[in-house]
Amino acid sequence: MTIPGDKAGSDVSYLREKFLASFDYSSNVKLTIIFQRYDKEWEMFTDLEDDATIEHKDKLKVVVSPSLTDSQSVSAAETCEVS
Repeated sequence: MTIPGDKAGSDVSYLREKFLASFDYSSNVKLTIIFQRYDKEWEMFTDLEDDATIEHKDKLKVVVSPSLTDSQSVSAAETCEVS
């Protein structure tokens, strides 16, 4: 994916918007998206801040965490019966 130079907002916010548009999920699901960049010094992926600039050929990873937002859902502890 190429990030246009004339986009509104930061590189990370642009990627988040485009990435969310590629998912098909119901209205009771909220997706939390974390972008990570490979850090050669730490030899691992580190989280990107929302205002980060992404350089050409940066190695990125995306972590997607879905969560239910339905107000009628109950936790597992509330539904367990102990005999």
